[in-house]
Amino acid sequence: METDKKQRQPRIWLINIVLFLAITAGAAGYYYFFTKDDLNLSTESVEDNAGSIEEDMAFTLPDENSRYQLGNGELKVTYDNGANWETVPVSMEELFAGDYSGSSQELIDESYEITQSRTAFVIGEEIMSSDNSYSTVHLQLLVSTDKGKSWSKAEITQLPSIRARFFGFTSAQDGYAIVTNDRTMGFEANAVYKTDDAGNTWRRAGSVEETNQHVTDGAFIDKNLGFISFGAVSVNFEPERPSLYRTADGGVNWEEVEVPVPEEYKGIFTIAEMPVFEGSEGTLHVNQGPMGDYQGGKVLAEFTSADNGASWTFAKVVDPK
Repeated sequence: METDKKQRQPRIWLINIVLFLAITAGAAGYYYFFTKDDLNLSTESVEDNAGSIEEDMAFTLPDENSRYQLGNGELKVTYDNGANWETVPVSMEELFAGDYSGSSQELIDESYEITQSRTAFVIGEEIMSSDNSYSTVHLQLLVSTDKGKSWSKAEITQLPSIRARFFGFTSAQDGYAIVTNDRTMGFEANAVYKTDDAGNTWRRAGSVEETNQHVTDGAFIDKNLGFISFGAVSVNFEPERPSLYRTADGGVNWEEVEVPVPEEYKGIFTIAEMPVFEGSEGTLHVNQGPMGDYQGGKVLAEFTSADNGASWTFAKVVDPK
């Protein structure tokens, strides 16, 4: 009996192996014959959609017909929702010149304007010193007023190690460029440049001299009223708070304005964004910074002003969604 049992065991293992191979072969055959059409269809679908990838990667601007795209080392703009594209005469190095460490897959935020009447990009050309010990960025404005058919350049300034460049026009003639440079761990210089002839010439208006913190945002509401956000500050070990400066004379003089975060939200809402205005009434949002996690980290504190941003009052917590 013991001998018969030992003789049957190899046969059982052999049968199991044969059954396993048969099942595997059947499954492979089913996959090939019954899904190959689906595989071919998926491949064809990818090929059919390849032509639309370029359009999908374009960045849409507030003017729904105007947008730009970056690809293959070129910057292109459209003014008719992608029917026609104009190549901008600029290199990738010029678009991202200086001490910029962000993504090169899209333009630096607030460094350009694309509208039906005017297109402008803040660009830079890095020039090395004669002994190759340092470089200077020649910051320029590249402008077209005929939808990309022709372009002109105007120099804004020359500075070493330019990082931020917050640019915009507040009217057909008046514009600004808030520039920072010489960034270190806890220091960054800032300066404000203005134009009153549509960007053809620029002059240095002033700077915020009370602080050298890193600038997180900046803008002018009109040719006189402007704001610069210096992120979050902490004084005497108190919770971090927003640091927001205001000018009412075109950037010559700046004063810090109080953003009165309620006690229960101190240390939560810490970085002021740029306010928006309707007449003298303004709305200011303060976010939680990159490490915020209050209610998911996305909600904002909203403040209001009735005096052109000279003073602010807490209104509510809002969800940007």
